[in-house]
Parts: sequence; C-alpha cells; structure tokens
Amino acid sequence: MKKALLYEFKRNLLPLGFFAAMAVVLCGIFPLIVDIERGNYTYNSCLGMPTFVLALLCTVLPIMQFSYRMQTRSVDLWYSLPVSRKQFTLVRLLVGLIVVFVAYTLGYWLCVAIVAARAESPEFIWYLPMYAVSLVAAIGLFGVNSFLFTRANRVLDGIFFLVGWTCILPLVVYYFGQFIVISGIGSRGEAISLAELNSFTFSYSAIVSSATFFDHLITGDGFENTLSVGFTLALVIAVLEAVAGYILLFVYADRDKAENADQPSASFWGYKTLIPVYTAMLLAVGDRVIGFIFGSSWVRIIYYAVIVLAAFVLYFVYRRSFRLKKYDLISLAASVAVGFILLFVLERTII
Repeated sequence: MKKALLYEFKRNLLPLGFFAAMAVVLCGIFPLIVDIERGNYTYNSCLGMPTFVLALLCTVLPIMQFSYRMQTRSVDLWYSLPVSRKQFTLVRLLVGLIVVFVAYTLGYWLCVAIVAARAESPEFIWYLPMYAVSLVAAIGLFGVNSFLFTRANRVLDGIFFLVGWTCILPLVVYYFGQFIVISGIGSRGEAISLAELNSFTFSYSAIVSSATFFDHLITGDGFENTLSVGFTLALVIAVLEAVAGYILLFVYADRDKAENADQPSASFWGYKTLIPVYTAMLLAVGDRVIGFIFGSSWVRIIYYAVIVLAAFVLYFVYRRSFRLKKYDLISLAASVAVGFILLFVLERTII
C-alpha cells in the first residue's frame, strides 16, 4: 500500500501544482480588488474566495480521483493491481485530500495575510478556528461527494448525482419544516418554522455557513440567532453525512464490478431515488413557490407539466432509451401522485 500511495502522490503532483496555483491566484487577487474597510470599525474578511476555492476543490477532486471506475479501458488495469479495492479507495482518498489541503491552505493564508496587511482588526484571531472548522467540513464533503460520484457508472451520471443529492435535503426540509415551529431561534428570539433553516441543509452548507459565521466574528458585525442555530445545524448534518458517506464508500468498494463501467447507472443512490423524490417534492412545494411569484393558475399548470416532462426526460437519460421499463412508469406515476397529495396536505394545513 505504501508503494501505491507513493505512486498516486507522484501521479497527482501536476494537479497539485495546478490547483495550488489556482488557489493562490484567486485568493491573492480577491483581497486586493475589494474594499477591505467598510467603515470606521468594520472590515471585509474576504472569506468568500477561499470558501469558493475549497468547495470547488471538494467537487472536482473526487471526480478526478474516482473517474477511473467509469472508464472501460482503465478500470480492469486499476483493479488488477496487487492492492485490495478498499486500500486503493483509501489511497485515492488520502491523496485527493492532500491536494485539497495544500491548495486551500496556501490560498487561505495568503488571503488572510493580504487582508491583515490592508486593515487592522482586533478580531483576526477568528481566522484560526475558521481554518480548522473549514478543514473538518472539507473532509466530510470530500467523502460524501466521493461516495455519491462512485455510485454512477458514467462521469456525467456521477456529476448529476452530486448535484442532485446536494439539493434534495433542503427540498424535504422546506416542505416538512413548514409543519414544525421552533421557538426562540428567530432573528429576535421569536418562533420560526424549520423550513426557514433549509438553506443550512445543503451538502455544502457546512463550508458556506462556516464562512458566514466567522465573517461576522472577524468583522465584529454580530449575528442573529438564526445564523448560530443554522451554523450548528449545518455542522451536525455535515458530520452525519460524512460518517455515512465514508462508511458506504468502503462498504461498496468491494461490491462494484469492473464490467459495470460505462453502463447505465442503476444504483439506488442515483436516478432510481433522485427522479421520484425530486418529482414529488417539486410538485409539493411548487404551488407555494410559484404562487408567491405568479398568481396565474396557467403558470402553475405549466410548472407541473414541466416537472413531469423533466422526469420523463431524466428516465430516458437513465435508460439511454425511449423505451422505459414498467418499474420506471410505476415509480413516476407514484411520485406524481405523492407530490399532489403532499401539495393538497400543505395547502389545507398551512395558511
């Protein structure tokens, strides 16, 4: 395994140099072109760019590290190496994380140094815990994205799975959260519905909310109860998702077959789950969202038609054919029915 780890590290030296240079350039230029001082006592922490770079790295690197599973010419070669699949998965993870950490660290502290040179603030100590928390969040996100991507048999399917699972939990929380009211966590301590915290439930929310939370501490702006509660919620969800992602990644490592490369992605974690869940939830919340923007009933009808049509198109993409299986039609019909039932319940329950 040591030889495999060394080989993998050498193989990634060029990507490491590229991503490190990218992080340095982006994080170095950004604090030079923005206004650091917002007023007499407030500052721009410039955490936005390092956060963007970190999120980008945690998305691109898992795709790069595990795309070999989708290539019919290389998957047999990689699987024939005298290393178990779990060990090989661990090697790919470790080297991918090293690339993320090195690139992010260089960009992050360069950004901090430039901000420190351009502005004086007594709250700069908060950059240290921000760095630590963001690294922990990055480790979790990297594992989750690696697992989701490897559930596909084609690269484009894997990317779709990443995007799909990123947004699915906020949709569920937005719907069911409207039935749950929590007291004392509003901006002024008032009661709010759990749905108002759905923006903290994206798979990237731990990284983004960390930057927002520590930005307020660094600049001394102060923050509302909702932000602190949302930040805590995002971290809890990130930890749970990370534990599940890493466990499942290694559990499935020995189950994946080389002959599945470039075949239709039939995993439970892919189209089979994403299409019906999205169809049901988008139908369930669509009337409330669209109704707030457009009052016309025709717009709502068009919206419902587009959702159902999009579901059909995704099933065609999933099967690579216009001939769908009976399971697909039943699943689509059931998701449409569930979506309208949930819509009916929501409209009759929530004013």
